[in-house]
Amino acid sequence: MLSTSPALLEVFKSTYFKTAQQKQSKFQKSGVLEYDNANGAIHNLARIKPFEVTAINSKNAASDSNTKTAWTTDNRQWYTTVYYAELLMDKEIDVDKAIADPTSSLMMNAVAAGNRQIDRACAVAATASISSGAPEQTKTTVAFAADGGKTIDATGGITEALLRKIAQNFQNSGLVDDDEWQNAAIFITGSEEKQLFALDKLINRLYTSYTEANKARVQKVFDTYSVYVVPGSDADTTVTNPILTESTGTRTCLVVAPGALEAKIDIKSVEHFPTMETYLNSQMFRFKIEVGACRTEGARVQILSTTIES
Repeated sequence: MLSTSPALLEVFKSTYFKTAQQKQSKFQKSGVLEYDNANGAIHNLARIKPFEVTAINSKNAASDSNTKTAWTTDNRQWYTTVYYAELLMDKEIDVDKAIADPTSSLMMNAVAAGNRQIDRACAVAATASISSGAPEQTKTTVAFAADGGKTIDATGGITEALLRKIAQNFQNSGLVDDDEWQNAAIFITGSEEKQLFALDKLINRLYTSYTEANKARVQKVFDTYSVYVVPGSDADTTVTNPILTESTGTRTCLVVAPGALEAKIDIKSVEHFPTMETYLNSQMFRFKIEVGACRTEGARVQILSTTIES
């Protein structure tokens, strides 16, 4: 027998987002991600694309109608996926109590699963081609490079020169302020962090105040970029559903400046089955969530392409 009600959905929503405030995704922790309102069927991210101002070179100059087209919206379509979980559990578990408790294992694991999908969605949206255009126009597809994104080839290993090149790319874009790119986040796996440990200027206190070698961590790159390590495949481990894209022996690591990504998560439905005819002394709880992400500006993202250890 199915048990569902608006109250059940609202309690689950309230507890989910309360728990999510304490248990954030990697991208959310980094500060490069902003959350958008997920209420209703929102398919596009409203955006005004970059524009230039026009100089007035004469007194009482007439308005140039050709420049008015510069003030246009540039909506971007969300990259969205709906996920679900069906949890078969012992009948003695009080589901109503569990979904009202932010510290329950049910809610902690539900939020952790949702956060992993947010990170995966952000990793894909950061470099994917996007559908863009004004509301009254037919959408067009814009590739990562055409959107201002840059790719750093680090398949031969991460070096100091390549890390310096990242800063140069942000500076030369003209779209990322100093206080933004200097707070960018680098998303890598343990394999790439091992390469960072081989660079003296990242672990030696003569060069950096963020030496964390004694904690087996590289916390900062040049006292600037924060480092976030996510699961990834290497010679000893195969990750079946990695956060960062892995393909044909290479990994798409990311360098992301603040404001580069927006995400949304919406609880679509919650259902409780107090009895299960085919199971003894069991019940089932099912919920669906919609996760979406979108890149706001290609110039705020750089790919750091590395080789997967084999």
